[in-house]
Amino acid sequence: MKSKILEKAVKIFIILVTMFGFVFLMNYIFNSSIDLILSDYIRIVNNYLNNIYDFKYLFSFEFITRVPITYLMRIVNVVFFKYSVFFDKIVGILFLSFFNLLICDYVSKQINNFIIKFITIISISLISFSLLQWEMILNGTGYPHYMTIFLIIIIYLNYEKYNCRGEQKYSCRGEQKYGCRGEHCEPLGTLIPLIVLILSTSLIFAGSYQVAYLFTIFFYCILQSLYIDNKIIKIVNDKQKIKKNVLLMSICILCILLYLISSNTGEVVNPVGFNEISLIELLVNDIKFPIKFILKSLSSSIIGVETLDLYKMAFFNNTDKFIYVIGFLYIIVILSAIAFYFKYKLKYIFLELMFITGVINYGLIFLARFRFLNVNYGMSSRYGIQYMFLSISIVSIIFITIDKILYEKNIKLKNIALTVVLLVSVIFINLGHIITTKNELDKMEARKMYYINAKNVALNIENYSDEDLKNVFEYRRSAESIKMAFKILKDKKYNIYK
Repeated sequence: MKSKILEKAVKIFIILVTMFGFVFLMNYIFNSSIDLILSDYIRIVNNYLNNIYDFKYLFSFEFITRVPITYLMRIVNVVFFKYSVFFDKIVGILFLSFFNLLICDYVSKQINNFIIKFITIISISLISFSLLQWEMILNGTGYPHYMTIFLIIIIYLNYEKYNCRGEQKYSCRGEQKYGCRGEHCEPLGTLIPLIVLILSTSLIFAGSYQVAYLFTIFFYCILQSLYIDNKIIKIVNDKQKIKKNVLLMSICILCILLYLISSNTGEVVNPVGFNEISLIELLVNDIKFPIKFILKSLSSSIIGVETLDLYKMAFFNNTDKFIYVIGFLYIIVILSAIAFYFKYKLKYIFLELMFITGVINYGLIFLARFRFLNVNYGMSSRYGIQYMFLSISIVSIIFITIDKILYEKNIKLKNIALTVVLLVSVIFINLGHIITTKNELDKMEARKMYYINAKNVALNIENYSDEDLKNVFEYRRSAESIKMAFKILKDKKYNIYK
């Protein structure tokens, strides 16, 4: 009876913490910005707002990169809110809240100690609602990405459920192993809902964000089809599992091919600063570049880039050594979590998928951005949403490991030391997010003043030079495009003109 009450208390606590996170980000949005288009919204207004019911791109090979769900959301926004940027931002944080809700619910169910359950929920939520991703939160165009990460979590949960259906789920209660072993599969027909979910996410919601999770599933299917026997890699002797994995891998390949066709259809415009250089040329000319890029990216997923720069200038003579140290420490935390995961024979398909996705995201961001020849490019706040997959999986693994150590009640100096190391690792990750969030909260007034100034420029747009417009509205391609976007809004009485 007491256990059931505590379980209900955990669920209520997850909901309350998530609601608090949602309200916190709502407060941040309304106190850091106003209802005004900036940056990528210039392109969106010019391309779509003249006629929101023009679906020609949805009937071309470009439809995936156009992200079909945005057409529906744009119609709703225009019809009911006269194209409010706040609508997009709120939709984004709403799906971020759903994302946090699902992960906290999953991880808390894998932990027996109720105190650790509550601490874990807080720790994961600190990452989910961190202002380390402030740029994506304030830039309303990112809402499809938040929809996508929520759907990715549903896909991963269903993938684990499919692999574990009919199989006893291991726990620390008298068992030596944790989690689902993935050794049982239902008939292929039961895979249809998962396939439908993958296809709909990739074709309607995900856009470029689909590459990481599709590669994750593809790679994981390969791992599940193999095993090691006497140091020899062999294919599992289970035709049902092989058929299932081949089918899923085929769906992933199909979606990736469709995305590649879509992204290479139509005019391809390289951004400012883009260089025509191959990865091989880069490695030959500067072998240190990828190392610096990855270390800096890792450090920025613990402490935001602006906060890192602040500490770098204040305490480290404006050198990058501090940033590289943070990145290196994070690598140690990651490797430690992996070591404990195998040491305690944990097996959580969901967390493994999260971890692999996080690692792949770092690689994809490097491959997409190395041509700008800027080692700082992967530190942008806009990538925080992709980096948190790894952070959340690491924190989850750490708390599950601590729970196992405490459950065994084997109070040895070694186990106490391990618990302390694990807790320090979590504090390292969470403290970085807290410091960054505090720093961003201090900037709320300044960010809002920037928006107010930009609105004044928009209302008197003819009085400003092209260079001023490019700087103010963070759109470097064309001042004429900026003028055209605000003309469309003015003519239709949308956004600041409503």
